[in-house]
Amino acid sequence: MIIRSKFHIFVLFTTVLFINMPFLSIAAQITKKIENKATTEIDYAELIKTAKADAKSDLDSTQRAIWFLAGVGCGVLTVGTAALMNPNPPIHRLLGKSPEYVAIYADTYTKQTRTTRLGLASAGCLVNITLYGLIILNDSSSYSGSGSGCTSSDFDLFSSSSSGCN
Repeated sequence: MIIRSKFHIFVLFTTVLFINMPFLSIAAQITKKIENKATTEIDYAELIKTAKADAKSDLDSTQRAIWFLAGVGCGVLTVGTAALMNPNPPIHRLLGKSPEYVAIYADTYTKQTRTTRLGLASAGCLVNITLYGLIILNDSSSYSGSGSGCTSSDFDLFSSSSSGCN
């Protein structure tokens, strides 16, 4: 068969494409599967364990003491701050990682850091409440149960008279 016209060339080209198209799509699918296997598969349990360990190690003893003492000093405000803050992981740990890796690592790191800070602030707040309660109980029992006949005006700092009540 001699190709004499443009139409014959077009038919021959279309036939070749039509026959080869399924083979090309199969080759593309195989290549895609090979590329997916070649990328690093994420071990979720190991990734979560690493993120939690990094979050714990990033809160050194000084920062732990600061969160605890802030809970003692400011009480509920520190607990609210610890609950509402969104700590982010250091960027250098996420460079060059897949989006899935970054999402899981950042989420786990944020939750672990927030939980640790919230625990420390809550413990400090409980110490604050306990100390405040002990001071109030101690002061109220010394005023009411003393039996010495002293009144509240005896403890007034601005009174000029001295009642001699001890």
